[in-house]
Amino acid sequence: MVNATAVEVAVEAGGPPGFRTRYRQLGPLLGGELLGGTVYEFDPGERNGPYHYEIGNEECLLVLAGTPTLRHPEGRDVLAVGDMVVFPDGPDGAHQLINESAAVTRVLILSTMREPYGCAYPDSGKLSTLGGVFRIAETVDYWDGESAG
Repeated sequence: MVNATAVEVAVEAGGPPGFRTRYRQLGPLLGGELLGGTVYEFDPGERNGPYHYEIGNEECLLVLAGTPTLRHPEGRDVLAVGDMVVFPDGPDGAHQLINESAAVTRVLILSTMREPYGCAYPDSGKLSTLGGVFRIAETVDYWDGESAG
């Protein structure tokens, strides 16, 4: 058992200013295999990551502390402690959390752990998979490189 409001979030996610967070993955800590959970903590002016959506997985957000601003396809909303939001698989589930307040924000994000995993980044036109991160604009024809001989 873990208390998500008190667990230490010592791991620093690498990223440029504006995207710096601390986190702790709870799934492995609790023995989870099909459900992931991560507590994120980020300071004023920071984001929990780029605007993105999952491909093949759903996520659920619970605000534990602070008042993060949620960016989503329909606009922006300021969230409060106790608010929960589900992000469905695909473009309708695109989201980003921004700490525009003067206090630290802490959230718990739960997710399904289905494979293959993918994530799309609409602002930068990228797609990430277990194999790396790629620019979507650099796609090729389905038959490119194929030969019947």
